[in-house]
Amino acid sequence: MEVTRKGETEPMAVIDVDGVPGKGYGNEKRRYYAYEELAEWVTKLIKKAK
Repeated sequence: MEVTRKGETEPMAVIDVDGVPGKGYGNEKRRYYAYEELAEWVTKLIKKAK
């Protein structure tokens, strides 16, 4: 996922979750759930913006 400012083409953040293992243990598990929650928030924001 690339996050850009409105009207700009240069991304200000790039989030790559392809390499995140599934529901493993410790840090991997926390990171998995953090990315999952982030995706839900971004989806809600996009729906509100339309």
